[in-house]
Amino acid sequence: PVSNGSVVSLPAGIVCGVACSADFSANSTVTLSASPANGYAFAGWSGACTATAGDCTLFVDRSQGVSAAFSRIFHRLTVTSGAGGSVGGTLACAAASTCVVDLSSDTRALLSASPATGYRFAGWSGACAATTGDCTLDLTADLAVSARFEPLLSNLDLRVQPGGYLEIRSPIRATCRDACSYAFSDGTRVILRSFPLEGYAIAGWSAPCADTTGDCSFTVAGDATAIARFVSTGTDLGFLLAACDRLSVMPVQAAARASASASIVPPSPQPASRRRSASPCGIWSRTTSCRRVYVGR
Repeated sequence: PVSNGSVVSLPAGIVCGVACSADFSANSTVTLSASPANGYAFAGWSGACTATAGDCTLFVDRSQGVSAAFSRIFHRLTVTSGAGGSVGGTLACAAASTCVVDLSSDTRALLSASPATGYRFAGWSGACAATTGDCTLDLTADLAVSARFEPLLSNLDLRVQPGGYLEIRSPIRATCRDACSYAFSDGTRVILRSFPLEGYAIAGWSAPCADTTGDCSFTVAGDATAIARFVSTGTDLGFLLAACDRLSVMPVQAAARASASASIVPPSPQPASRRRSASPCGIWSRTTSCRRVYVGR
């Protein structure tokens, strides 16, 4: 008997699968050849041809019986799924793992890649290298496949208004003084910290940290823009005010700077030689006595 293959004889007479017995002349020789079906291999003879590896030649001096055995061929499929996704289909494989299965050679394997949240499928390597979507494989030999995944990146644009700068404190350390752009994977926790310049204070942030004046902390979930706003705590240059019979104004840079927000110098007589003196803002006229008020940071 024969299954999963066929046996033929020389001289003709046996085509087993169709005719599995035949009469041959006594004392003649008959050669039997075994051919496996697709996906099978010839496993050997039994009966009168036992212990024969290939074709079997018999001397026909009596009635004899022969059996041919065939075994299914298996090939190994190895699948590696990178971090950030899994592989499903004929062989299911979790993220960051390698999976193995033995399949018959007539199997057609189907593999599909599924990225996890925050990742994208970056492509196949190995036996599926030329495939962009689901991968179909005919198991004609041992095969190995790898699925690659990459984090989804979102753009973070930082804007700094005049009066300070900001620092990224997490996940990296960086300083931004005007306009900066970075890319982070979704799900990343970002912490921004503002640093006002002298004479300024943080006025607040735009979304995603609106109504916050401390550190700006948020989780990346798509493109975003964060703006740090600063406000002046006094006049930027400061002024010298002269309370005289003519009010004259000059920048603080032309006089001593005050450390407080306002300081007053008591009135004192002014010599005639100083009644008309040049200042960065104009001419002091007919000054006899005055109070000088410094206002600034």
